[in-house]
Amino acid sequence: MGCRFAVVFVRTREVAMDIWREQFDLIFLDLMLPDGSCYSISRYIKQEWELPVIILTALGNESSVVTVCI
Repeated sequence: MGCRFAVVFVRTREVAMDIWREQFDLIFLDLMLPDGSCYSISRYIKQEWELPVIILTALGNESSVVTVCI
């Protein structure tokens, strides 16, 4: 038996903040959202739930790569 995954894709911070009522096991966030930073979303998730959050970035500068949300 294989694993089954469901993916919810949203394009903006605003929509992402509205869907956290759903059940998630893992969160992937893009650093460069068109309407704001993913850091506030990550902090909110970490305050409300114990979910792993992975932040992806296409930026190559060191500060973007090593910034950690706690």
